[in-house]
Amino acid sequence: AGESSQALSVSSWEEALEQPWPMPPLVFWFLPLVYCGLVSLAWGEKSVGITLRNLSPGPVELFWVNGGDRVPQTAQPLAFSEQTHINSYAGHAFVVLPAGASGSSQLGASFTVGHEDKFLALQEDFELTTHTISDTLQEHMEDAEMSCASELPSSNCFTYSHQDPDCVLDSAPLEACLFNRTVSFMEKFGEEASIERHLLLRSLQLTNTNINSSSEVWDLLEVARNASAVAAGAAMRAWGKCSADVGCLSETLDEPVKSIADLSRDLRQHTRNMKSAAKDAACRSVDRNTVTIPVNQSLHEWHTEEVLVAGEGRQPVSRWVEDLFWNHSALPGARISLVHDFVSTDECLAMMDQARPNLASATHASDGNLHTTSKVRDSQQAILSSAAQSENSTVAQVQARCAKLSNHLSGYGLHTAGQEPLVAIQYNPGQQYDLHCDGPCDGSPYLEGSRVATVLMFCQSADKGGATSFPNAGVHVLGKPGQAIYFHFRDGGHSGFMENWHTEHAGCPVEEGEKWVVTQWLRDGVSASRNSWHFSPFGGPMRK
Repeated sequence: AGESSQALSVSSWEEALEQPWPMPPLVFWFLPLVYCGLVSLAWGEKSVGITLRNLSPGPVELFWVNGGDRVPQTAQPLAFSEQTHINSYAGHAFVVLPAGASGSSQLGASFTVGHEDKFLALQEDFELTTHTISDTLQEHMEDAEMSCASELPSSNCFTYSHQDPDCVLDSAPLEACLFNRTVSFMEKFGEEASIERHLLLRSLQLTNTNINSSSEVWDLLEVARNASAVAAGAAMRAWGKCSADVGCLSETLDEPVKSIADLSRDLRQHTRNMKSAAKDAACRSVDRNTVTIPVNQSLHEWHTEEVLVAGEGRQPVSRWVEDLFWNHSALPGARISLVHDFVSTDECLAMMDQARPNLASATHASDGNLHTTSKVRDSQQAILSSAAQSENSTVAQVQARCAKLSNHLSGYGLHTAGQEPLVAIQYNPGQQYDLHCDGPCDGSPYLEGSRVATVLMFCQSADKGGATSFPNAGVHVLGKPGQAIYFHFRDGGHSGFMENWHTEHAGCPVEEGEKWVVTQWLRDGVSASRNSWHFSPFGGPMRK
């Protein structure tokens, strides 16, 4: 399987933070309140994060309504499927208007900021739809109750007690199941905060940042150190008060969930503030594959069948898959894996030969144009079409393999029909690909036709430089010929949410030699009749 990736040590930072707290364990149960107090006392009123995505037909502008004035919140209008993120405060009012519209425009949508982060989507009819962490909590508790009830044996009259008033209800199995689901739900929030804490520590170490220069960062790291205990304590207190009353559990857990989610958000934002510096530092100094958050049972063998020789039918094939970033309970939407021996030397040579005569300046999708010359990717690319080739052609087989890999690792149930073509990308010395997301990676709801995963195949490594860096996930991959990086960025389920920034990545500058990669962007919701060109890479119909 080749050399395993190594964990990047953060011990020097941990030593400064892992001293025992002079605090009794009981206080851990109230750390959500401690965190809220730290925010309000040390940093003033807590800000609220608002993300607005434009799904209306035309460009729009966002304004803060400050008395009688409208203060623009975006440098330029938001085109279809584009979004913006702002930090504001409870009680602040905003309005969304068509770009260039006067104050008398009949179209417009307004909202007032509350006390929790939210995602807003401006629909085609100019109505705003929203989703908050409270919605997630309530949905989970209701789903848990129904799921637990469905697992009861048929002999338990709970399932038909409304039809038989004389039945003697055995609620113990239901309560035990619901208790476990409640604790598990809270633990995932605590685990997420712990992960974000370690990722921030990694960025601090990598960039040689003096932690004593920021009391805010220090306080965040201190509070997050016991996030798992906080979450478990909140679940136990809620159960002691409510037992199996789902409505009571949702109400009681609302504030603890918001507090821990806010803690994760703030840790993640500090890591993202350092992403460029962390990426540059990794590109300069890291000379091996590295991971920051070790994955349990990270290495497994993937078995499939493929046509290895034309006319000889399908043969069994095994490849080793190494997970570099993956926590199914806390961060199910983000997975980064390294696949060994994914493409053969002959396959790479065939794809590179097909690409060479057609290499042109790299492009990307922007404002409805799928072929905008890229300003973040300094390279040459060529589309590898399989339209006129048989299903046994190199391009067709590699595409089919990419879809199978995604279905194996993510369970999306994707197929090759309607997918984007393979793209071969060539880098010369001095060329790179700056930080970007291949699809939405901002926690927004999934939209039909969106990219949900990427397979990045290495055909030729640079003599020096050219690694792939995921600074928000603490992952750095050198990439050897034949290997592939797979990463997905959507939670499970067709209507899931996109992940929160961990799959943002960059191609480090090539210093010496030549680098060749082949990319397959994978979408959900496409078909032969409604292929990828009908949709924005970020989901929803492509506007012309």
